[in-house]
Amino acid sequence: KINYKKGIAYSKASLYDLPLVHWDKDRNNNDKETAYIQTYQRAEEALRLADELKDDYLSGIIYHSLAWKEKWWGSKEKFKTTTQKAILHIEKLTGNEFKDIKPLFWVTCAGCKGTEALLAHLNQDLGIIYLQENNPLAKEKIELAIHYYNMVRTINRRGFLNYPLAAMYQAIGQIYFLKYDYKNAIQAYTKSKETYHEDESIELELTALSEMSKVYEANSDFENGIMNFRNSIKLIEEYFKDKPAGSARRNSAGQAFFWMSRLYKIAGDYEGALSVMRSSRQYYPGGNDSAAKAPWFSEIGDTHRLLGNYDSAMYYLKGFQRTENNANNFGKISLGYLYLDMKEYSKAQALILPFYQQLKTINRITNPIVNCLNILGNASLGEKRYEQALKYATEAQSYLKQMGVRTLMIDNYKLLSEIYDKMNRTDSAYTYFKLHTRLKDSLINRQFFFKLNSLKSESEEQKKTSMIQLLQKDNQLKQQLLIREQLLKEQKDVQLALLDKNNQVKDQQLQLREQDLKETGLLQEKNQSQLTLLDKENKLKDERLRQQAFIRNALIGGLLLFILLGVFVFRNLSLKRKNEKLAIKKEQAELQQNIAELEMQALRAQMSPHFIFNCLNSINRFIFKNETREASDYLTRFSRLIRMVLLHSQKKLVK
Repeated sequence: KINYKKGIAYSKASLYDLPLVHWDKDRNNNDKETAYIQTYQRAEEALRLADELKDDYLSGIIYHSLAWKEKWWGSKEKFKTTTQKAILHIEKLTGNEFKDIKPLFWVTCAGCKGTEALLAHLNQDLGIIYLQENNPLAKEKIELAIHYYNMVRTINRRGFLNYPLAAMYQAIGQIYFLKYDYKNAIQAYTKSKETYHEDESIELELTALSEMSKVYEANSDFENGIMNFRNSIKLIEEYFKDKPAGSARRNSAGQAFFWMSRLYKIAGDYEGALSVMRSSRQYYPGGNDSAAKAPWFSEIGDTHRLLGNYDSAMYYLKGFQRTENNANNFGKISLGYLYLDMKEYSKAQALILPFYQQLKTINRITNPIVNCLNILGNASLGEKRYEQALKYATEAQSYLKQMGVRTLMIDNYKLLSEIYDKMNRTDSAYTYFKLHTRLKDSLINRQFFFKLNSLKSESEEQKKTSMIQLLQKDNQLKQQLLIREQLLKEQKDVQLALLDKNNQVKDQQLQLREQDLKETGLLQEKNQSQLTLLDKENKLKDERLRQQAFIRNALIGGLLLFILLGVFVFRNLSLKRKNEKLAIKKEQAELQQNIAELEMQALRAQMSPHFIFNCLNSINRFIFKNETREASDYLTRFSRLIRMVLLHSQKKLVK
């Protein structure tokens, strides 16, 4: 009403994204495209007012918000454009604009304008996109983001401003890993780990170490992988020593053991791998159906497979399939290899082929894709479909040349060697067999075994040290118990001395009492004689009671014997009666059978077949002579005769 443009502009900026917000809350009843258009129309109106006011802060904030909308609901190109525009407007701010307010991402530090945190986020978002696209501007944007983060991170070392820098390094490491640039991936993850360490974010530092383990395995850098595991274990022991089991908010601690188990499996020490995974269960939070435990189920099941414990492997891998999450797909690989080992090739193909087709839609080459191809190739080889197996194996090889994952190359070379051998292409089979052997020997060298064994020795030494500490504590407790027993003994000695004095007093009292007893001796003798008589009477009573008990026991025994005899006799009689009844029934059945046979004989005697034949011939002759009346009369009398015979056959006597 008062035509206050700045108030109108900020109000419109606060309301412009409501259409998309409403669509996001109720996606079934709103049209996304319409909401998207309405949002941009409102944003353009707010931006027009911001341009008229020359308010770079408002323009920058609107473009920053639009960039987030494009990131989640729009296009990548618009996301880059709006982010760049937000950076241009925010960079123009001097800091004087915020005398009376503290806007979003406002910070204060030496040499800061207040906008550095926001500029760090914007440059990070743009740099990450450029890095994915191999855009040369990626380095510049990421360096700017790091510059701004370093300016503001000292404000609160354990607060919000330190975490994004570490998370950015972690995201950069992930991008380099997906590009198979393992060297730069390790550098980025190392910076992420160091930043988390400065921030005292132990669990996030463990996450970064776990990501580094993944890179070391892909690059077959087992020595650094072992060192990385040592660092992880130190952090885990320090962080969880005073915490109850299962207190981890993430499975970052368990992941350290997960990657160490894989190193043991590569070295062929499956028992060591199983021991590592068993000791790590407490670091996977949640129950058995928890998605966080999915890697634990998968890895321990796969280790049982390698040990030949197929029932245990199936138990863990099938139980692991209950969880519905992306990590569950990782377990399908282990289950596919289990079906191969069990020579159930059709099950392996039915499980892995749909999963492989799903992974292909991602348009990115990953380890699971290569594992799927290796499984499908081995299954086809087992079913003697050599051309199909060769197709899968060569496709996997083409991916591995781009990825450089040499641990997977070992299995792929072995598969190709076996396929060519079955196809009688011995030269190719021998070539790939040599590549398989040479690569395996070069990766799993003596140094690797030495360091792995030294790590195992350290672990055993730690166990011994802990046992010694426990024994020392036990000895201390025993010493304390001995001291306590000594004190108790001294206390008892004092009590005994007091008892001796009491006994002396009692002896004096006894002497006085003896004099009294002499006087009462005669009375006691009389009482003694009476007691003797009573004792004899009691003995007689006891003897009578023993006799009565013997008679009672004899009667009870006789009664029990009589009952057993009666049961035996009754059982014999009942069996005899049953046998007699069965014999009678058998005789009755035989009589019935004889009666039936006699009835049939009687019927045949009454109705001679020869007689019936002659009668029918006579009737036939009358028919041929066309003497119908005689034939009819003869047939009628013959039918009456048959009826009469049949009726009489049912009676015992015919008068």
